[in-house]
Order: sequence, then structure tokens, then C-alpha cells
Amino acid sequence: MSDNDPQGQESSYGLLMPFVTVQSKGGPHEDAAYVAGYEMGLLDARLSVLDSYVTAAEFQIHSESAQQADLIAMRYGFKTVITVYDDCPEWSHMVVTRSQAVSDDH
Repeated sequence: MSDNDPQGQESSYGLLMPFVTVQSKGGPHEDAAYVAGYEMGLLDARLSVLDSYVTAAEFQIHSESAQQADLIAMRYGFKTVITVYDDCPEWSHMVVTRSQAVSDDH
């Protein structure tokens, strides 16, 4: 997601990095599945490195990945609140809060 343009244009939402091995670029991988796998793998990695003293964090995710994101967050002892953006329903704002004390060996 990018912020408003300084010239007053509306916000735009998109991927920050192109994927070149997807079918739309001539590659073997189905586009949406590849993006979802990358996105949820990145979320898993980010949550896995949060120390136990971190009580909350925020992320932007594709709305269709909300259920999987919730399961990943639960794996690390977080509760989620996921809100779909009114101006772009394909994207959601995800807030995770620590639901319990988590040991260092996750």
C-alpha cells in the first residue's frame, strides 16, 4: 500500500515487488496462489521474530487471506482484528495483539 500522492491523488494499493515466475509473466506459477503464499510466508516470518515483550503489531494484507492470517497469528499467541479498507476492499488492515504469554521456544 502506498500513501497519498503529495499532489492530492487518491491512494493506490499494490505489490511492492514484482514476481517474475508467475503465469502472467510467462512463468509456471499461478499468480494469486503465488502472491498469497509469499504474503502469508512473510507474515509468518515477521510474527515468528517478535519477542514476547511485543504486545501488538499492524500489517496490511490481501482481504482474501484474512482467515489464513488469523491462523498464523494464533500460532504465535496473537488475537487479530482485521478490517477491510472501505476504499479498496481487496486490502485489509490487520492488528495483532498478544493473547497470552508466549515462551521463547514458540
